[in-house]
Amino acid sequence: MKEDVLRQITDAEQQANQVVHDARMQAETLLHNARRQAVEAHIKREEEARNSAKHLLEQGMKDIEQEVAALQQRMQQDIANDAALANRRRQQMIAFVVAKFGEALRSKK
Repeated sequence: MKEDVLRQITDAEQQANQVVHDARMQAETLLHNARRQAVEAHIKREEEARNSAKHLLEQGMKDIEQEVAALQQRMQQDIANDAALANRRRQQMIAFVVAKFGEALRSKK
């Protein structure tokens, strides 16, 4: 009987560890994807900004400095927004891992 209880405890610990591992892997995948998306979005915005600047120069606009400043400000805002999004996703992943771990613990009671 004591061995059965110990085996059940060991099994529960292993299952909890597996749930935590699986949740951690899912969280890492989500974080990796969020980072990749943020980088891709940043690269796209940089390309758009370069194309816009090239077009403005080709047209000989006199007020290019104002446009560059506006693009720089927009890029900084986009970067700040991307950072906030990545932070929210990280917080969601943490909450997800905690919830999964809590569910695993509650299901073993």
